[in-house]
Formats: sequence, C-alpha cells, structure tokens
Amino acid sequence: MITIDDKLYITKEVNSIVVRYAQTVVLRKLLLEFSFEKNSKNKIITDLLESVNHCNGILDIFVEEEMENIIYPFVKRLDKDETTALHFWVLNNLYLKYFQDSDYNDDDGICIEHSDADFDFKFGRKLAHKLYEPKFTELDNDLIQELKNLLTNFASEFDLSVNDKYTRKHILETIDNYCV
Repeated sequence: MITIDDKLYITKEVNSIVVRYAQTVVLRKLLLEFSFEKNSKNKIITDLLESVNHCNGILDIFVEEEMENIIYPFVKRLDKDETTALHFWVLNNLYLKYFQDSDYNDDDGICIEHSDADFDFKFGRKLAHKLYEPKFTELDNDLIQELKNLLTNFASEFDLSVNDKYTRKHILETIDNYCV
C-alpha cells in the first residue's frame, strides 16, 4: 500500500501481491488445519473434513458450528498482516457484490448522476473504509462466510469413501491448487 498525505493508494500490483500472500500462505495454513489432524504430519484426515465432505455442500447446523469452531480461532490467531491479507482476498472475491450493493447504482447497476471518476473515487473510498473498519463494515462477517464457502467447496472435491495414501496425496495436491 502506498500512502500519500494520509490517503491509502492501492495499486493493482500491490493488491495482487497481498491477495497472492493470502492464498499461498494464510489459506494454505487453514486448509492444512482443516484437512489433517494436528501433529499427524498430514497423515490423518480430520473428522470435520469428512463431515463436510458427506454434506455435499449443504451443511447442517452441527457441521456448520464445528466449522466455525475451527475458523474463528484460526482467524483470531492470525497476525495483523495475515488478517489484512485475508481482508483483501475477501474484497477481491466479493467485489461484484459490493459493486452491486453500492449506493451509487440504480436498479440496473448503472451509475446515475455521477461521472466515472467520481464514482470510482467514492466506490474506492467505500472499499478502503471496509479495510479500515472491518468490524463496523461487516467485512469480518464476510470473511468468515467466505472461509466457510472455501472449506465447503474444498471438502466437496474429494471422494472420501476410501481413505488411503492416495487420498492424502490428492488432498495435498488440491491444497496446492487452491493456493496458487
């Protein structure tokens, strides 16, 4: 991020670097914790991964609660840089949602009575405000929901009816694919 006169300027390149960090480092940690038992050296698949896998993308309340029991402590353990990187990741994932929800759009999503530069400035400020005040702007809630979606989608990638060394290898390969 670049600051000039206390204004935050986020270039496309800086955004890309921060999101890449979130994917390659932070999300990898979460996926490994979600997939394998602690201290098992990636050999024992967690019951939670199996439970989410068996739900086929539609989580019951108990599995969702278990998922939150891994996500909330995970996010709480992150340092400020890792949390910020995840916030950028969420902004990128939900950019179109935020754009459509913007106060500057009419029902058709077309800007009314605002120049492109004016709209870009105001929308950019709205996104920056989300980064500065993640609790107040509900960016933290969006983060938790996006992490749930990620883990649910990730778990649905596997056929866990057979659990052998190839299953574990496939999980690790899928983590690599999710974290690029």
